[in-house]
Amino acid sequence: MGRGFSISIDRDEIAPALERLSAFDAETALIATANSLAKDAKAAAPRDTGGLANSVRVEVNGSRGSVGYTAEHAPHVEYGHRQTPGRYVPAIGKRLKASFVPGQHFFRPCVERARDMFRRMIRESLEEAAP
Repeated sequence: MGRGFSISIDRDEIAPALERLSAFDAETALIATANSLAKDAKAAAPRDTGGLANSVRVEVNGSRGSVGYTAEHAPHVEYGHRQTPGRYVPAIGKRLKASFVPGQHFFRPCVERARDMFRRMIRESLEEAAP
């Protein structure tokens, strides 16, 4: 995935439990979780121009899924960033005032909800597969 950051849900993390699942069940849970996370991440992204929300990308390749933002400024908005006070920024037509802009941490809650969803789906599949 391009620049920015992403979160991966890796099946290897819970491999013992997944061995009891069919590959179809695990892949279905992975795809559903990745798509849900992407939808949630797009809705949670701070809106100024819409560029951040529109940069959400999903990749699912076999047993690995990634969701992230490709916009270069995504990590700065998520985690915060330093800047030079007094510097004029033509894009906003203003001079910068603060030396640090705190992060908005909009993606982290989305990831936590996705982890819970993935675990719940796997747990339900295991319960259905139990003899």
